[in-house]
Amino acid sequence: RYEISCNEDDISFTLGSSTEGRDWINRKGLSRKHIFDAVDASVARLGTYIDVLQIHRLDKEVPPEEIMEALHDVVKSGKVRYIGASSMYTHEFATLQFTAEKHGWTSNKTGVGLVPWSPLARGALTRPYGGDSLRSGTDRYYKVLIADKVGSHEGDIDKEVTTRVEKVAKDKAQGCAPILGMNSEKRIEEAVASLKVN
Repeated sequence: RYEISCNEDDISFTLGSSTEGRDWINRKGLSRKHIFDAVDASVARLGTYIDVLQIHRLDKEVPPEEIMEALHDVVKSGKVRYIGASSMYTHEFATLQFTAEKHGWTSNKTGVGLVPWSPLARGALTRPYGGDSLRSGTDRYYKVLIADKVGSHEGDIDKEVTTRVEKVAKDKAQGCAPILGMNSEKRIEEAVASLKVN
């Protein structure tokens, strides 16, 4: 366990509800029951509300109305302040937003925030291509997403794309809050130190 001394109002809890999980039917996916059970369990563990609840990957077996109504209801209950979504196609995200707006549920009337997920390609962009790390040896998705591209022309293209994405982000100057992967105490200390940067 790692403890950080700070004002509670300076910390935001962002949690994800995923389509992956145990094999029991109500312990995974984005059904109303699973969303409520996941939120209740997280609130009990945290001892407070969740600042942002992100659905992680769209569950195509659950109607968008059920997903969005459940998300709306956990916000209205006070257990969650804001909702988010990741790892889906833009048309799927737009469908969820349209569904919320159509029914008068929590929607994007105030804009959509940006939270880059794995902006450093699971750490691959922080070290030379082909370099071994704890993640490259233990992450089951690393080989599929990253390792097969290492040293290939596609890997070079990815690096060029990263540079262009960084340039667009700087040009647009839209604020964002990246999700940081932390696999060591040193990484946690670096993330905490970044709070002092103005």
